[in-house]
Amino acid sequence: MAKPIPNKVVVVDHIPKCDFCASPGPYDFKTIHGPWAHGCQQHWMQLRDAFDLGLGKGQFWITSDQVTD
Repeated sequence: MAKPIPNKVVVVDHIPKCDFCASPGPYDFKTIHGPWAHGCQQHWMQLRDAFDLGLGKGQFWITSDQVTD
């Protein structure tokens, strides 16, 4: 469970698959190779361009059923 945080934790309709392994990819991030990608925790840790989330770096996506009060 998580709380939305502007530009960091964002509520979306569904979580896409990781672009690298097809498991759930809740991270939307800029990669070290330049383009943006959806990724699982493992691929976000390996391929992220920035070490934190935020505007121009990346976001963690959650669905409405994952939001805490």
